[in-house]
Amino acid sequence: MVLKAIYNCAQFVSPRKALRQENYSGETKDSDYFLTDDDGTGLADILVRLVSGVCNSQMTIQKQIQDINGKLVEDSALSNGWNFHNTISAGSTIGATATTAVDKDGKNGFTTTPIEIPFGSTPTVTIKETL
Repeated sequence: MVLKAIYNCAQFVSPRKALRQENYSGETKDSDYFLTDDDGTGLADILVRLVSGVCNSQMTIQKQIQDINGKLVEDSALSNGWNFHNTISAGSTIGATATTAVDKDGKNGFTTTPIEIPFGSTPTVTIKETL
């Protein structure tokens, strides 16, 4: 069995690309994505604000099933119903539990949990699974 966790904080985009930005980073301007001038002026201010604050985001956990030969079984319903108990080192926070299920796109084995990591920290995240 395979566990895959993805953590994503923020992305930058020019106004021309803003219409497509929410397709891959989130829907909330100035939280999921940030706009800059087309010539890049103002980018330094945005970067300073971001790197000096807490990154509030979410971690996506995907439970994947392997067959007896070690090959991944794509989109298996067996990946639903797994419980994950999450911990993170002091100074950061993470949702304590999460259970895999069918996501909004109809894919099996996904769950998300909120996570906050202060600037400059390198926390240790532990994810334990149970059925």
